Amino acid sequence: MPDALAAPAAPAYVELARFHHADPAKACTDVLEAAGIPFRMSNDSLVQGLSAQQVGYHASCIVTVPAVRVIEARKALLQAAREEVAGGVGPEHPLATSDNETLLDVLRHPEESSEYDIAVAERLLRARGVTPPEVSLDPPVDDTVHDILPDDNSLKKEEPLPGTRRGNTLVLVLGYLLASTGGVVGVIIAWNLALATEPAQGRSKKRWVYDEATRRRGSILLVYAVFMLCLWLFLWVNHSYFFG
Repeated sequence: MPDALAAPAAPAYVELARFHHADPAKACTDVLEAAGIPFRMSNDSLVQGLSAQQVGYHASCIVTVPAVRVIEARKALLQAAREEVAGGVGPEHPLATSDNETLLDVLRHPEESSEYDIAVAERLLRARGVTPPEVSLDPPVDDTVHDILPDDNSLKKEEPLPGTRRGNTLVLVLGYLLASTGGVVGVIIAWNLALATEPAQGRSKKRWVYDEATRRRGSILLVYAVFMLCLWLFLWVNHSYFFG
């Protein structure tokens, strides 16, 4: 009796985007559904119990699509984003205050930004009288020899991509208050503002969670928090010497 035919392997799904709010996630899945691209939705609820204790944490809604249809999905999302921003970009968008070189850099490296940010960068450049370069979402052709024998730079740890989220001033003030008492929470807040990363969309690379200005303030807070923690530990260990 012949062996039963093996069922075809299910396509591998990869992350396309992650959202912290329901509305943009719904807009994304609506576009994918209209384009006939299958998708799945999940979240990082397995770590919410721990992460929810961190100040400023928001759970993520993760949208995944078949790996072979990632480029098609991104093109569909980009077209929808272009239509959405055709009427203009609000001043609240993080890229609204960026200079032209930053906007051009977004378009030169579209694989490092979301489709909406790409569309926003194009719209802002046109509003400033600058013709944006053509954006290609197709993956670059890898050099086989380069893959086999990577250069020294490819072996170095890559710097995370720039972040765009602005930090909350109240969180920063809270961090200083807690750090002044030698609390570990102050160090955690500072570390989160200065060094927290998240996966970059559609890539194995990571990006900083917060923008450069927030990370700079977080770095200063981190130095202060570590200093105060060490100072309080020193005083606690030697309290009998100082206070009798």
